[in-house]
Amino acid sequence: ELKKILQDIEYENFYSNYKDSFIALKEQLGANIANYNKELLKIEEKIKEKQKDVFTPIKLENTNDFSDEIFLILNKIENLCKENDEYTNKLSTNQDEAREKLRLNEVAKFAKDSDCFAIQDEIQNLKQNINTLEKSIATQNNKIDLLESRIEKYKEKLSNLETSTSNINKYLKSYFGHNMLELKVKKDDKGQLNGEFEILRNGKQAKNLSEGECSLIAFCYFVASLKDANTKDKNPIIWIDDPISS
Repeated sequence: ELKKILQDIEYENFYSNYKDSFIALKEQLGANIANYNKELLKIEEKIKEKQKDVFTPIKLENTNDFSDEIFLILNKIENLCKENDEYTNKLSTNQDEAREKLRLNEVAKFAKDSDCFAIQDEIQNLKQNINTLEKSIATQNNKIDLLESRIEKYKEKLSNLETSTSNINKYLKSYFGHNMLELKVKKDDKGQLNGEFEILRNGKQAKNLSEGECSLIAFCYFVASLKDANTKDKNPIIWIDDPISS
């Protein structure tokens, strides 16, 4: 939209000593806006990829920010418009009455036909849009960081579960001589751990566990939990009462 406004400006509205500068700045601005839009499309595609697969980290690589160049060129155009206006004002002190009337007519035509004020409004709108987009990108990055943090914690939890299950089976067989019961970590359709486990008796799902079996498994689970991240290397002191020791 800004590019269209600049293209619609007739360079004849500028005095001859400003026309070449305006044409060059307009071309530079068009090129930088095109590059900026390409970078925005890259970022948008990355955000869509992350929304589809939140478990895979993504990196924004080879992105360039052309906002500084755009602002610089816009400021130059704005200053060029001001210089052009100032040059018009200076002519009033060096012209006779006839040329003064002609100048006033030209200035009136310039004010009517020129899009300088529209450009200034568009400059402000573009700055606001850029600020809004930067805030949106920052918000999305924060969401991505939060999701990745949750994923890491969940992976750690699953890893602890698998280790604890292995330790429980070791205690059942090595320390209590119970070869019939064992715990098996459950997996989903994709072969990934789902955070649950099941109790097997002789390789089949165990049903109707006795009170003693329940106590034995619970005690083994308790002992295995002493090696997780919350209690590891803390050397806790444990009291075992008569019922469990018997």
